[in-house]
Amino acid sequence: WIAHIRTWTYIANRSDWLVDAPSWQEKARAIEDHLSDALHDRITQRFVDRRSAFLVKQLSSSRELLASVSRAGEVKVEGHPVGRLDGFRFVPDAVPNTEASKTLLAAANRVLRGEIEARVSELAAAPDDEFALDPEGKLLWRGGVVGRLIAGESALDPQIEVFAGHSLDSPLRETIRRRLASFWGMEKRRCLAPLVRLRHAEFDGAARGLVYQLCEALGVLPASAVAAQCAGLSGKDRKLLAKHGVRLGTETVYLDGMLKRDAMASAALLWSIHSKQEVPKLPGGVAAPRDRAISGDAYRAIGYRVLGPRILRVDKVEGLAVVARRLARQGTFGVTPELLSLASASRHDLASMLADLGYRAIHEESGTTFHARPAKKRFAATDRPRADSPFAKLAALTFAR
Repeated sequence: WIAHIRTWTYIANRSDWLVDAPSWQEKARAIEDHLSDALHDRITQRFVDRRSAFLVKQLSSSRELLASVSRAGEVKVEGHPVGRLDGFRFVPDAVPNTEASKTLLAAANRVLRGEIEARVSELAAAPDDEFALDPEGKLLWRGGVVGRLIAGESALDPQIEVFAGHSLDSPLRETIRRRLASFWGMEKRRCLAPLVRLRHAEFDGAARGLVYQLCEALGVLPASAVAAQCAGLSGKDRKLLAKHGVRLGTETVYLDGMLKRDAMASAALLWSIHSKQEVPKLPGGVAAPRDRAISGDAYRAIGYRVLGPRILRVDKVEGLAVVARRLARQGTFGVTPELLSLASASRHDLASMLADLGYRAIHEESGTTFHARPAKKRFAATDRPRADSPFAKLAALTFAR
Protein backbone atom coordinates (compact mmCIF):
# COMPACT_ATOMS: atom_id res chain seq x y z
CA TRP A 1 0.00 0.00 0.00
CA ILE A 2 2.79 2.44 0.82
CA ALA A 3 4.47 1.68 -2.52
CA HIS A 4 1.19 2.32 -4.35
CA ILE A 5 0.49 5.63 -2.59
CA ARG A 6 4.02 6.81 -3.26
CA THR A 7 3.38 6.13 -6.95
CA TRP A 8 0.27 8.29 -6.70
CA THR A 9 2.29 10.94 -4.87
CA TYR A 10 4.75 11.00 -7.77
CA ILE A 11 1.92 11.34 -10.28
CA ALA A 12 0.21 14.07 -8.25
CA ASN A 13 3.38 16.12 -8.27
CA ARG A 14 3.34 16.20 -12.10
CA SER A 15 1.08 19.21 -12.47
CA ASP A 16 0.91 18.77 -16.27
CA TRP A 17 -0.59 15.27 -15.88
CA LEU A 18 -3.59 16.12 -13.67
CA VAL A 19 -6.32 18.69 -13.31
CA ASP A 20 -6.15 20.41 -9.87
CA ALA A 21 -2.78 18.82 -9.02
CA PRO A 22 -2.38 20.62 -5.62
CA SER A 23 -5.57 18.97 -4.29
CA TRP A 24 -4.36 15.50 -5.31
CA GLN A 25 -0.95 16.20 -3.75
CA GLU A 26 -2.60 17.02 -0.41
CA LYS A 27 -4.77 13.88 -0.48
CA ALA A 28 -1.85 11.62 -1.39
CA ARG A 29 0.32 13.11 1.37
CA ALA A 30 -2.44 12.60 3.98
CA ILE A 31 -2.91 8.94 2.97
CA GLU A 32 0.85 8.33 3.04
CA ASP A 33 1.14 9.84 6.54
CA HIS A 34 -1.75 7.68 7.77
CA LEU A 35 -0.18 4.50 6.37
CA SER A 36 3.23 5.40 7.86
CA ASP A 37 1.64 5.81 11.30
CA ALA A 38 -0.15 2.48 10.98
CA LEU A 39 3.10 0.77 9.98
CA HIS A 40 4.90 2.28 12.98
CA ASP A 41 2.16 1.07 15.33
CA ARG A 42 2.30 -2.43 13.81
CA ILE A 43 6.09 -2.62 14.23
CA THR A 44 5.82 -1.37 17.83
CA GLN A 45 3.13 -3.94 18.60
CA ARG A 46 5.26 -6.71 17.11
CA PHE A 47 8.18 -5.65 19.31
CA VAL A 48 5.99 -5.55 22.42
CA ASP A 49 4.49 -8.94 21.62
CA ARG A 50 7.93 -10.48 21.12
CA ARG A 51 9.21 -8.87 24.31
CA SER A 52 6.19 -10.13 26.26
CA ALA A 53 6.52 -13.62 24.81
CA PHE A 54 10.19 -13.66 25.74
CA LEU A 55 9.52 -12.52 29.30
CA VAL A 56 6.68 -15.03 29.76
CA LYS A 57 9.08 -17.80 28.76
CA GLN A 58 11.75 -16.53 31.18
CA LEU A 59 9.25 -16.15 34.02
CA SER A 60 8.19 -19.78 33.62
CA SER A 61 11.78 -20.95 33.94
CA SER A 62 13.56 -21.49 37.23
CA ARG A 63 16.66 -19.43 36.43
CA GLU A 64 17.16 -15.96 37.87
CA LEU A 65 16.20 -13.11 35.56
CA LEU A 66 18.88 -10.54 34.83
CA ALA A 67 17.62 -7.04 35.58
CA SER A 68 19.07 -3.59 35.91
CA VAL A 69 17.92 -0.18 37.03
CA SER A 70 19.86 2.86 35.88
CA ARG A 71 20.46 5.86 38.15
CA ALA A 72 17.86 7.69 36.04
CA GLY A 73 15.36 4.93 36.94
CA GLU A 74 15.12 3.00 33.63
CA VAL A 75 14.24 -0.65 34.32
CA LYS A 76 15.44 -3.44 31.98
CA VAL A 77 14.77 -7.18 32.25
CA GLU A 78 17.04 -9.47 30.22
CA GLY A 79 18.11 -6.36 28.28
CA HIS A 80 14.53 -5.39 27.40
CA PRO A 81 13.26 -2.00 28.68
CA VAL A 82 10.08 -2.60 30.67
CA GLY A 83 9.47 0.70 32.45
CA ARG A 84 11.01 3.06 34.98
CA LEU A 85 11.14 3.72 38.69
CA ASP A 86 9.57 7.01 39.73
CA GLY A 87 10.89 7.27 43.26
CA PHE A 88 9.82 3.86 44.60
CA ARG A 89 6.91 3.28 42.25
CA PHE A 90 7.33 1.14 39.14
CA VAL A 91 5.76 2.74 36.06
CA PRO A 92 5.52 0.14 33.24
CA ASP A 93 5.94 1.16 29.63
CA ALA A 94 2.67 2.00 27.92
CA VAL A 95 1.53 -0.97 25.84
CA PRO A 96 -1.58 -1.44 23.66
CA ASN A 97 -3.08 -4.49 25.41
CA THR A 98 -3.66 -5.41 29.05
CA GLU A 99 -2.05 -8.86 28.96
CA ALA A 100 1.28 -7.44 27.81
CA SER A 101 1.12 -4.85 30.56
CA LYS A 102 0.49 -7.55 33.18
CA THR A 103 3.42 -9.56 31.87
CA LEU A 104 5.78 -6.60 32.14
CA LEU A 105 4.55 -5.80 35.64
CA ALA A 106 5.02 -9.39 36.79
CA ALA A 107 8.54 -9.51 35.36
CA ALA A 108 9.50 -6.21 36.96
CA ASN A 109 8.04 -7.06 40.38
CA ARG A 110 9.97 -10.33 40.40
CA VAL A 111 13.31 -8.55 40.14
CA LEU A 112 12.67 -5.12 41.66
CA ARG A 113 12.33 -6.18 45.29
CA GLY A 114 16.07 -6.30 45.90
CA GLU A 115 16.66 -3.07 43.96
CA ILE A 116 14.02 -1.18 45.95
CA GLU A 117 15.35 -2.44 49.28
CA ALA A 118 18.82 -1.24 48.25
CA ARG A 119 17.38 2.13 47.26
CA VAL A 120 15.58 2.50 50.58
CA SER A 121 18.91 1.90 52.33
CA GLU A 122 20.52 4.55 50.11
CA LEU A 123 17.74 7.02 50.88
CA ALA A 124 18.04 6.42 54.62
CA ALA A 125 21.75 7.23 54.49
CA ALA A 126 21.50 10.05 51.92
CA PRO A 127 22.62 13.57 52.88
CA ASP A 128 20.05 16.36 53.05
CA ASP A 129 21.28 17.96 49.82
CA GLU A 130 19.91 14.98 47.85
CA PHE A 131 16.37 15.90 48.95
CA ALA A 132 14.14 18.78 47.92
CA LEU A 133 10.71 20.20 48.68
CA ASP A 134 8.86 21.52 45.64
CA PRO A 135 6.38 24.47 45.68
CA GLU A 136 3.43 22.05 45.88
CA GLY A 137 4.68 20.26 48.98
CA LYS A 138 6.06 17.17 47.23
CA LEU A 139 9.22 15.62 48.66
CA LEU A 140 11.86 14.62 46.12
CA TRP A 141 14.92 12.43 46.34
CA ARG A 142 17.40 12.53 43.46
CA GLY A 143 14.72 14.27 41.41
CA GLY A 144 12.04 11.59 41.93
CA VAL A 145 8.89 12.14 43.99
CA VAL A 146 8.97 9.92 47.08
CA GLY A 147 6.42 11.62 49.32
CA ARG A 148 4.53 14.78 50.17
CA LEU A 149 3.40 16.94 53.05
CA ILE A 150 -0.24 16.50 54.08
CA ALA A 151 -2.42 18.21 56.70
CA GLY A 152 -1.57 17.44 60.32
CA GLU A 153 -2.83 18.65 63.68
CA SER A 154 -1.68 22.23 62.97
CA ALA A 155 -0.47 24.21 59.98
CA LEU A 156 3.07 24.19 61.37
CA ASP A 157 3.07 20.40 61.81
CA PRO A 158 2.12 18.66 58.55
CA GLN A 159 2.43 14.89 58.29
CA ILE A 160 4.49 12.90 55.78
CA GLU A 161 2.82 10.68 53.20
CA VAL A 162 5.14 8.23 51.43
CA PHE A 163 4.61 7.60 47.71
CA ALA A 164 5.23 3.88 47.36
CA GLY A 165 4.50 1.01 45.05
CA HIS A 166 3.55 -2.61 45.74
CA SER A 167 7.15 -3.59 46.53
CA LEU A 168 7.31 -1.49 49.69
CA ASP A 169 6.21 -3.20 52.89
CA SER A 170 5.41 -1.35 56.12
CA PRO A 171 8.95 -1.38 57.60
CA LEU A 172 10.40 0.03 54.37
CA ARG A 173 7.70 2.71 54.21
CA GLU A 174 8.44 3.70 57.79
CA THR A 175 12.16 3.94 57.03
CA ILE A 176 11.40 6.33 54.16
CA ARG A 177 8.91 8.30 56.26
CA ARG A 178 11.41 8.81 59.09
CA ARG A 179 14.12 10.03 56.70
CA LEU A 180 11.71 12.41 54.94
CA ALA A 181 10.51 13.68 58.33
CA SER A 182 14.12 14.36 59.29
CA PHE A 183 14.70 16.30 56.07
CA TRP A 184 11.46 18.25 56.53
CA GLY A 185 12.47 19.12 60.10
CA MET A 186 15.73 20.56 58.81
CA GLU A 187 13.91 22.44 56.05
CA LYS A 188 11.40 23.85 58.53
CA ARG A 189 14.16 25.07 60.83
CA ARG A 190 15.83 26.75 57.86
CA CYS A 191 12.84 28.43 56.18
CA LEU A 192 10.76 29.12 59.31
CA ALA A 193 13.58 29.77 61.77
CA PRO A 194 11.92 32.74 63.57
CA LEU A 195 8.72 30.76 64.14
CA VAL A 196 10.53 27.59 65.27
CA ARG A 197 12.69 29.56 67.73
CA LEU A 198 9.64 31.35 69.11
CA ARG A 199 7.77 28.07 69.54
CA HIS A 200 10.54 26.55 71.64
CA ALA A 201 11.22 29.63 73.76
CA GLU A 202 10.16 29.68 77.42
CA PHE A 203 7.14 31.89 78.21
CA ASP A 204 4.67 32.02 81.06
CA GLY A 205 1.03 32.96 81.51
CA ALA A 206 -0.55 35.26 78.94
CA ALA A 207 2.65 35.38 76.87
CA ARG A 208 2.64 31.61 76.54
CA GLY A 209 -0.96 31.64 75.29
CA LEU A 210 -0.19 34.42 72.83
CA VAL A 211 2.84 32.58 71.44
CA TYR A 212 0.80 29.40 71.05
CA GLN A 213 -1.85 31.18 68.98
CA LEU A 214 0.75 33.08 66.97
CA CYS A 215 2.56 29.86 66.01
CA GLU A 216 -0.73 28.17 65.11
CA ALA A 217 -1.45 31.12 62.77
CA LEU A 218 2.04 30.95 61.16
CA GLY A 219 3.18 34.22 62.71
CA VAL A 220 0.38 36.68 61.90
CA LEU A 221 -2.80 37.40 63.90
CA PRO A 222 -5.39 40.20 63.96
CA ALA A 223 -4.79 42.18 67.16
CA SER A 224 -8.48 41.85 68.03
CA ALA A 225 -8.19 38.04 68.12
CA VAL A 226 -5.61 38.13 70.93
CA ALA A 227 -6.73 41.25 72.78
CA ALA A 228 -7.24 39.27 76.00
CA GLN A 229 -3.73 37.83 75.95
CA CYS A 230 -2.15 41.19 75.07
CA ALA A 231 -4.04 42.92 77.87
CA GLY A 232 -2.62 40.44 80.38
CA LEU A 233 1.04 40.85 79.37
CA SER A 234 3.48 42.18 81.94
CA GLY A 235 6.36 44.50 81.11
CA LYS A 236 8.73 41.53 81.33
CA ASP A 237 6.56 39.55 78.91
CA ARG A 238 6.57 42.39 76.39
CA LYS A 239 10.36 42.73 76.52
CA LEU A 240 10.84 38.99 76.03
CA LEU A 241 8.37 38.89 73.13
CA ALA A 242 10.10 41.86 71.49
CA LYS A 243 13.44 40.08 71.88
CA HIS A 244 12.03 37.20 69.82
CA GLY A 245 10.70 39.55 67.13
CA VAL A 246 7.02 39.64 68.15
CA ARG A 247 5.43 42.99 67.29
CA LEU A 248 2.31 43.94 69.25
CA GLY A 249 0.63 46.29 66.78
CA THR A 250 -2.74 47.93 67.18
CA GLU A 251 -3.96 46.24 64.00
CA THR A 252 -1.89 43.07 63.86
CA VAL A 253 0.28 40.99 66.15
CA TYR A 254 3.03 39.48 64.02
CA LEU A 255 6.49 37.95 64.00
CA ASP A 256 8.67 40.26 61.94
CA GLY A 257 10.98 37.46 60.78
CA MET A 258 8.02 35.88 58.98
CA LEU A 259 7.78 38.87 56.62
CA LYS A 260 10.87 37.76 54.68
CA ARG A 261 10.33 36.26 51.24
CA ASP A 262 11.45 32.68 52.00
CA ALA A 263 9.41 32.55 55.20
CA MET A 264 6.34 33.90 53.38
CA ALA A 265 6.66 31.22 50.68
CA SER A 266 6.89 28.48 53.32
CA ALA A 267 3.92 29.92 55.22
CA ALA A 268 1.91 30.02 51.98
CA LEU A 269 2.63 26.33 51.37
CA LEU A 270 1.81 25.26 54.94
CA TRP A 271 -1.41 27.27 54.95
CA SER A 272 -2.40 25.66 51.65
CA ILE A 273 -1.71 22.14 52.93
CA HIS A 274 -3.59 22.67 56.19
CA SER A 275 -6.59 24.41 54.61
CA LYS A 276 -6.62 22.12 51.54
CA GLN A 277 -6.72 25.14 49.23
CA GLU A 278 -4.44 26.41 46.49
CA VAL A 279 -1.11 27.93 47.46
CA PRO A 280 -1.60 31.72 47.52
CA LYS A 281 0.71 33.55 45.15
CA LEU A 282 3.12 35.93 46.84
CA PRO A 283 2.71 39.62 45.89
CA GLY A 284 5.66 41.29 44.19
CA GLY A 285 6.11 44.01 46.83
CA VAL A 286 4.78 45.46 50.07
CA ALA A 287 1.47 46.38 48.39
CA ALA A 288 -0.57 45.19 45.41
CA PRO A 289 -4.10 45.10 44.01
CA ARG A 290 -6.18 42.45 45.73
CA ASP A 291 -6.70 39.18 43.89
CA ARG A 292 -10.33 38.23 44.57
CA ALA A 293 -9.48 34.55 44.12
CA ILE A 294 -7.32 34.73 47.28
CA SER A 295 -9.11 34.88 50.63
CA GLY A 296 -8.34 37.27 53.45
CA ASP A 297 -7.17 34.32 55.58
CA ALA A 298 -4.70 33.30 52.88
CA TYR A 299 -3.34 36.83 52.62
CA ARG A 300 -2.97 37.05 56.41
CA ALA A 301 -1.04 33.75 56.46
CA ILE A 302 1.58 35.28 54.18
CA GLY A 303 1.77 38.56 56.09
CA TYR A 304 -0.68 40.82 54.24
CA ARG A 305 -3.97 42.47 55.11
CA VAL A 306 -6.79 43.27 52.72
CA LEU A 307 -7.65 46.98 52.80
CA GLY A 308 -10.29 48.04 50.31
CA PRO A 309 -9.26 47.01 46.79
CA ARG A 310 -5.62 46.49 47.78
CA ILE A 311 -3.41 44.45 50.06
CA LEU A 312 -0.69 45.85 52.28
CA ARG A 313 2.00 44.05 54.26
CA VAL A 314 1.10 44.04 57.94
CA ASP A 315 4.11 46.06 59.11
CA LYS A 316 3.18 48.77 56.60
CA VAL A 317 -0.42 48.61 57.82
CA GLU A 318 0.86 49.48 61.30
CA GLY A 319 2.78 52.45 59.91
CA LEU A 320 -0.29 53.67 58.03
CA ALA A 321 -2.47 53.29 61.15
CA VAL A 322 0.03 55.24 63.30
CA VAL A 323 0.06 58.23 60.93
CA ALA A 324 -3.73 58.18 60.52
CA ARG A 325 -4.20 58.21 64.30
CA ARG A 326 -1.76 61.09 64.68
CA LEU A 327 -3.63 63.13 62.07
CA ALA A 328 -7.03 62.23 63.56
CA ARG A 329 -6.03 63.66 66.94
CA GLN A 330 -6.07 67.08 65.30
CA GLY A 331 -9.59 66.51 63.99
CA THR A 332 -10.65 65.96 60.40
CA PHE A 333 -7.69 65.38 58.07
CA GLY A 334 -7.10 65.15 54.35
CA VAL A 335 -4.93 63.09 52.03
CA THR A 336 -1.23 63.70 52.61
CA PRO A 337 1.86 62.56 50.68
CA GLU A 338 2.90 60.56 53.74
CA LEU A 339 -0.37 58.60 53.76
CA LEU A 340 -0.14 57.91 50.03
CA SER A 341 3.45 56.75 50.38
CA LEU A 342 2.72 54.43 53.30
CA ALA A 343 -0.35 52.97 51.58
CA SER A 344 1.40 52.68 48.19
CA ALA A 345 -1.97 53.61 46.71
CA SER A 346 -3.81 56.22 44.68
CA ARG A 347 -6.01 58.86 46.35
CA HIS A 348 -9.13 56.92 45.33
CA ASP A 349 -7.91 53.61 46.79
CA LEU A 350 -6.65 55.31 49.96
CA ALA A 351 -10.21 56.26 50.93
CA SER A 352 -11.30 52.61 50.89
CA MET A 353 -8.17 51.50 52.75
CA LEU A 354 -8.67 54.04 55.52
CA ALA A 355 -12.33 53.02 55.74
CA ASP A 356 -11.21 49.50 56.61
CA LEU A 357 -9.02 51.00 59.34
CA GLY A 358 -12.00 52.74 60.91
CA TYR A 359 -12.08 56.16 59.22
CA ARG A 360 -15.02 57.70 57.39
CA ALA A 361 -14.40 59.59 54.17
CA ILE A 362 -16.25 62.85 53.47
CA HIS A 363 -16.22 63.75 49.78
CA GLU A 364 -16.67 67.45 49.02
CA GLU A 365 -15.90 69.69 46.06
CA SER A 366 -12.80 70.93 47.84
CA GLY A 367 -11.51 67.36 48.25
CA THR A 368 -11.78 64.27 50.43
CA THR A 369 -11.32 64.44 54.18
CA PHE A 370 -11.44 61.78 56.89
CA HIS A 371 -12.44 61.52 60.51
CA ALA A 372 -12.28 58.68 62.98
CA ARG A 373 -15.33 56.56 63.75
CA PRO A 374 -16.10 55.89 67.43
CA ALA A 375 -13.57 53.45 68.88
CA LYS A 376 -14.66 49.83 69.09
CA LYS A 377 -15.23 48.34 72.53
CA ARG A 378 -11.99 46.91 73.89
CA PHE A 379 -11.77 43.44 75.40
CA ALA A 380 -13.44 43.10 78.76
CA ALA A 381 -13.69 40.28 81.28
CA THR A 382 -17.23 39.52 80.07
CA ASP A 383 -16.13 38.95 76.46
CA ARG A 384 -16.07 35.33 75.31
CA PRO A 385 -13.42 33.69 73.13
CA ARG A 386 -14.39 31.99 69.89
CA ALA A 387 -15.88 28.52 70.29
CA ASP A 388 -13.02 26.97 68.29
CA SER A 389 -10.34 28.69 70.40
CA PRO A 390 -8.18 26.47 72.63
CA PHE A 391 -8.98 28.99 75.39
CA ALA A 392 -12.75 28.54 75.08
CA LYS A 393 -12.80 26.03 77.96
CA LEU A 394 -11.46 28.68 80.31
CA ALA A 395 -14.70 30.64 79.89
CA ALA A 396 -16.66 27.82 81.53
CA LEU A 397 -14.50 27.67 84.64
CA THR A 398 -15.85 28.94 87.95
CA PHE A 399 -13.73 29.63 90.98
CA ALA A 400 -14.63 29.24 94.65
CA ARG A 401 -14.36 32.37 96.74
